Amino acid sequence: MRKFHFWLSTLVIMSVTGCGSLMDLAKDLKFLDDESTPYSLSVTGSSGRGIVLVEHLNNADSTLINGYDVMIGGQNISILTAQSTQALLVFEDSNNDLMFQPNEKFSMVELRLFSSDEVINVEIGLKKTNVPEQLVNKPLKKITQY
Repeated sequence: MRKFHFWLSTLVIMSVTGCGSLMDLAKDLKFLDDESTPYSLSVTGSSGRGIVLVEHLNNADSTLINGYDVMIGGQNISILTAQSTQALLVFEDSNNDLMFQPNEKFSMVELRLFSSDEVINVEIGLKKTNVPEQLVNKPLKKITQY
């Protein structure tokens, strides 16, 4: 009988603490839902030699990012951005150094032009103009705010 009480007590404690964790998880999920926006990207133009990085920017001139996503082998990605994100820098990191260089294929996406329920077609390529100079040669750890 003593073992039964031990296991019953253990089960009750696990249930109570588990419920608290589930309630916290539910709050966290609601916060994410309220404070973020989902987007789907279809990226073309990649040579397939490097990873494709998607940097979430407050705007196209920003030096800080809200987050980033990595595409490895594939053309489609679903991302979740902070509501403050207004632009995306999508580039092929051809030398795999996690930094954007002007000789890498890229595209800047203005999110205000799209709704979150449509697929955004992104064509990356080499460009001589509109290069986001403020993000050149900056490693992710130095431009990400955490």
